[in-house]
Amino acid sequence: MEQNIQKKTLAQQVTETLRAEILQNVLPSGSHITIQNIAQRYNTSPLPVREAFNALAGENLLELIPYKGAVIRPIDRLFFENIYDIMTALEVLSIESCIRNWTPELHECLIAANDRIRNLKTEKQVKANYSALNIEFHGLIEQFYNNSRAFELLAQYRKLVDMVLGNRARSLQRAKEAVEEHQRLIDALACGSVSEARTAFLEHGYRSRDVSLETMFGPGKKADHS
Repeated sequence: MEQNIQKKTLAQQVTETLRAEILQNVLPSGSHITIQNIAQRYNTSPLPVREAFNALAGENLLELIPYKGAVIRPIDRLFFENIYDIMTALEVLSIESCIRNWTPELHECLIAANDRIRNLKTEKQVKANYSALNIEFHGLIEQFYNNSRAFELLAQYRKLVDMVLGNRARSLQRAKEAVEEHQRLIDALACGSVSEARTAFLEHGYRSRDVSLETMFGPGKKADHS
């Protein structure tokens, strides 16, 4: 089988490097940066840096200041609450397309994928395997996504959260909870109920959000999910 190898452009490389430095607080919130000093920092020309600034402004990581560069936005609880709200909304978009393409084979694949998460028995196994297995599970549902831009945005935000959170929120207890949440989602999809599947998706997404936010920032005020 032939494989298409996609090389990242220089602008994409600069964007990823700058994003990582912002999220990992190498470049702290509130810092003022310019195209010139970032170009010097990465030993590159201004053009890919300009593209990176525009891309990261679209992710709300930078606030562009005309003719003066940009300021790094706060990476705080509200920032990640907004990210998770967007991710959950994008995940919900996949419900109807999944139900339209529902088959007994897909049902079996989802159950098998969820069972692989269920079979994680130790904290070490969860930290090593949960993320990939969870992506596999959701990928089975999202494979019918007919909005490529929304799908790209969802993948981008997941990567952003993963870059900051790592595996700190992946506990055995959370994996057990996720298995039950996944099962409710499978059941709703199997019966063809968009409203029930939406409710199951939202419950799963908000629970993941609460656990992740508590891991990153400590206990906070519970969000209103109504």
